[in-house]
Amino acid sequence: MKKILLIILLFISVKVAAQKKISKHTPVISKGLYLSLNPHSKFEPQQGGVGLGVGYRISKRIEVWTEFNYLYKGFFQNPGYFDNLKGFRNITSFKYYYNNRLGFFVGAEFRIKNYSFDDKKTFVNTMTNDTLVNFNYRAIYTVVGGAVFWGKRFKLSANGKFEMEANVGI
Repeated sequence: MKKILLIILLFISVKVAAQKKISKHTPVISKGLYLSLNPHSKFEPQQGGVGLGVGYRISKRIEVWTEFNYLYKGFFQNPGYFDNLKGFRNITSFKYYYNNRLGFFVGAEFRIKNYSFDDKKTFVNTMTNDTLVNFNYRAIYTVVGGAVFWGKRFKLSANGKFEMEANVGI
């Protein structure tokens, strides 16, 4: 009887020890697709943006994320400059979670931004002594860049369905 009781207790202790411990810092998405939103992009000083991001957690450590934004004239621009500003921005990043329990990660990102605006400027051609005063023109720019960063993911809700990331980088 003692042997049977000992075996039952052993099985119970093994089952309890084998249960997965859930930490408040464990990312909600262990694998799969998720949507993200950058609420601060609309208040950026030069070009405000509105868009949506999509991420895919390939494994518990590796994640790919991309965000597309429609760009418009920022709220803090001077009224006479950059009229009819519009364009798009894409940010794609790759993250590696080196500490899943605490939510720390490192990553690299690639950015491309294409935008255009209307402006007036005085153009002077010194070779021909020709001048165009207050000439209306449409400027088109494409900017490409990259960065490396370090960050942390924080849970905002008790069930972990809402999270926030903070990162710094160059």
